[in-house]
Amino acid sequence: MLALLLAQMVDGVIINADAMQLYRDIPALSDAPQKERLRAPHRLYGCMDAATPCSADLWQRLAHKEIRHAHKNKKIPIIVGGTGLYIRSLLEGLTPLPAIAPEVRDNVRALATRMPASSLHETLKAVDPYSAEAIHPKDRQRLARAWEVFLSSGKPLSWWLARAPRPPRPPRPPRPRHLNTPSSMLVVAMEPPRSQIYRRCDQRVTRMLARGALQEVEGLHRRNISPNVPAMKAIGVQSLLAVIKGECGLPDALKTIQRDTRHYAKRQYTWQKTQGPRAHIVLRCVPDYANLAQIALWLPNAIRHMNRCGQQKSVSIYRQNLLQ
Repeated sequence: MLALLLAQMVDGVIINADAMQLYRDIPALSDAPQKERLRAPHRLYGCMDAATPCSADLWQRLAHKEIRHAHKNKKIPIIVGGTGLYIRSLLEGLTPLPAIAPEVRDNVRALATRMPASSLHETLKAVDPYSAEAIHPKDRQRLARAWEVFLSSGKPLSWWLARAPRPPRPPRPPRPRHLNTPSSMLVVAMEPPRSQIYRRCDQRVTRMLARGALQEVEGLHRRNISPNVPAMKAIGVQSLLAVIKGECGLPDALKTIQRDTRHYAKRQYTWQKTQGPRAHIVLRCVPDYANLAQIALWLPNAIRHMNRCGQQKSVSIYRQNLLQ
């Protein structure tokens, strides 16, 4: 809502930075904006097929294109979403990693599905102890990613990360020049109390099911899409597949999805504090409509203030997707 109000006030373009809202097959499951798209331009929503993986690098290139187009048309790009890595990629760039051969990725993801996460973690520790120490033993996705890098290049992920200097925090020294630097992007982080976020998470899941999330997962199931693509790892897909297969009832799936959504929100909090981009503005409450309007009235003044150096501006609103 904040992004929508701001876009209407400053003639802005809303650009999606949520990894799941990219996929046209799961608008309900990802809680992608629908009616809001009639009130302001929205970009990178529902622009990809669920069978097509989207990496942070690909999203960054798509976002750069949309940002340049917005600036060309004298509009303010407003980057919105909860995938913090996407937003950070605009500010800092991405660590250069080796290309992963499709067969390596498929083999590793299949192994990660069959193998207990703890065993995968112990195996990684033998070849890349630094990455193993940094990755939670139950984080299959990151464990698999570290394995992919090692098998494709013969060098551990930690070696690649060490080659790409990343500014310490805090404070942050000047970063390499990219399309958007800290001086050209106004970063707004929404960090209300967790109790409020968790209540919104539960409401969001109920809304997703009412909009047809179960029917969307049935469509994915009929297409027999690989379980290793990102869309099939969206929160709720596996729980609703269990309903479709008769392995559990919808009420149990609802509770599981709500729990997993709350856990995801908790991880967002942790990521933002430890790895996320430094925000110029932090909103520590869930604003009601009147407060949102006041904030939206103030933000254009902040944008104009930043324009004193003559640079093209963008606005990033992190975590908005869980606050709609």
